[in-house]
Amino acid sequence: MKTFNNKLPLPLPLQLKLPLRLKLLLPLLLPLLFLSTYAFSQSMRWIPATDVFELNPCPHQQASKTQALSYVLEYTPGVSGVLTSYTTGFLISCTTAGSAIVKNQSVVMTNKSREISGCNTMGAVLMNSSGNSGDAVHNTITAGVPVILHQICLSIPEGEAVTILEEEVTDLTTSIDVGNGDPVTEFPTYAPISAGRAKYDQGKPMLLLDFKGVPLEDFVAQLDWSTSLVINNTHFDIERSTDGVTFSSIGTVEVGEKTDHIRSYQFFDKEAKAGDNYYRLMQVNPQGTSEYSPVRIVNFTPKTFAVTCTPNPADDFLQLDIQSPVGIKNITLTDASGRIVMDEKDDNNNFNTRLDVKKLLGGIYTLTVVTTTDRYTEKVVIAH
Repeated sequence: MKTFNNKLPLPLPLQLKLPLRLKLLLPLLLPLLFLSTYAFSQSMRWIPATDVFELNPCPHQQASKTQALSYVLEYTPGVSGVLTSYTTGFLISCTTAGSAIVKNQSVVMTNKSREISGCNTMGAVLMNSSGNSGDAVHNTITAGVPVILHQICLSIPEGEAVTILEEEVTDLTTSIDVGNGDPVTEFPTYAPISAGRAKYDQGKPMLLLDFKGVPLEDFVAQLDWSTSLVINNTHFDIERSTDGVTFSSIGTVEVGEKTDHIRSYQFFDKEAKAGDNYYRLMQVNPQGTSEYSPVRIVNFTPKTFAVTCTPNPADDFLQLDIQSPVGIKNITLTDASGRIVMDEKDDNNNFNTRLDVKKLLGGIYTLTVVTTTDRYTEKVVIAH
């Protein structure tokens, strides 16, 4: 049974001379007084290490080219005093590579740890994580205040996990000097944990193999990407930004059926802007969670403003070819009196059309092309 040392002295009031009736009640009162004096629960747990208390970084594992996972043993005592030693026994399941343990070290005392491999017999390693020779300078503890005792480093292959269970025979014990000459032995509680390393693509909607963008003519950007391991994606949202910060959706591409094969996708942005266009993909799954791809940049050199009008003189039509770095506001044709006889509006950067002039009277007209930044005029002769 996990109890405290029963040789603790009576609290001072109980050492005084008491009436006989009260002395007869002591067997009933003592457990209550004892529990009120040591009311804090005792526990141990393995938790992931952080920079705050990771005293010794785990070694780099050359075989897997990954850093070993670091866990520390946190102990919450039930009494205050000097922790002089601790002894623990754990069973850690094996990986496909065997034992996951690469370090098993006390961080507060003289290390008394060892491992006994049972990977070939029971699929687990018996790990004793223990230390002794604790002193008042380094190991004074306070009831209810957690302290870090031990560190382990685990090398776990991608996509695998190990469990850490309490080994019931060795048990978990601590010895605390409470200052009265008799140590208190605690038996902390423990809850099993699982530690693992996810695969690169595990938990992701799919594995994006590549993503690239290239400029085509007339401010059209071509985006190509390919994927493998389609798990549960529903579609891609294609997003564009002109400053690399604020993105907006410009289209959607459906994923299609699930597959283990490489699949290619393509999207054309027919409204790309002059200068840098920043593109990214948002992968969306049925649960509504998403993941973004790296950003790709497609650049379009701003075009100079140019207008070509042929033929001139004209009989039946005028062929207009307009290039502009900004949108075209309107195109007008006015007669010699200043009357507008034709008015075309278009907000595209590029404009290519024929103007029917068969019904216009012969004479000299003025062609005017207006954009948000430029204005072009040309005299046009209509001769029937």
